[in-house]
Amino acid sequence: GAAVIDDVLGIIILSAVSGIAASGSLQWSGVLKTAFLSAGFLAAALYFGPYLSEGLVKVVHRMRVRGVLVGAALCFALALSLAAHLLGTAMIVGAFCAGILLARTDKKEDIDQTIRPVVDVFAPIFFVMVGAKVQLGAFNPLIAANRPILGLAALLILVAVLGKIASALAVREKGLNRLAVGYGMIPRGEVGLIFAQIGLTAGIVDAGLYGAVVAMVIVTTFIAPPLLKRSLA
Repeated sequence: GAAVIDDVLGIIILSAVSGIAASGSLQWSGVLKTAFLSAGFLAAALYFGPYLSEGLVKVVHRMRVRGVLVGAALCFALALSLAAHLLGTAMIVGAFCAGILLARTDKKEDIDQTIRPVVDVFAPIFFVMVGAKVQLGAFNPLIAANRPILGLAALLILVAVLGKIASALAVREKGLNRLAVGYGMIPRGEVGLIFAQIGLTAGIVDAGLYGAVVAMVIVTTFIAPPLLKRSLA
């Protein structure tokens, strides 16, 4: 739940920053409008969306055609992405909502099993595309011009780790492992890479900052499992 809230806030910030990049200037009215639209779309989709997702599942159940479930789920995600785009927010907002809504239906396991081959094909392609845009030469510490980028990457990693652990202190429910919550939120993973790629494509971040973000994602992805294992032992 904490990780979902973290992603939602990140998506709202991404939409606001994308709006700044599109307009070319920092206008607080535009930022607030984009943030409001993103938050409003999320709230409306999560409130009214179950009626759409449940209706979709009922139609799919009646059709009894091979492959219709994964096709309908993909179309549902694309439709919400288009709706988010038309409202002026990032398309990932719509896709994020679609995933949450479909996960609440009784077809969750079926969708997961049928979509897995698609993920197995396209997820590696996505990661290769993300990695191919990183300039490895920027991580050479022997070049003085690279040291600010390396320092930024180290700072991002430090903030990503300590920030998540500190946020776990807000967990007050008795019996919960607060450290496990904090460690579980450390990995930035796919969502962080999507944000970085959108920022690079939109011209919000340059190649150096993009490389620093990717380095942060890699490090946080690798250090979280041993920390989780230790806290849950």
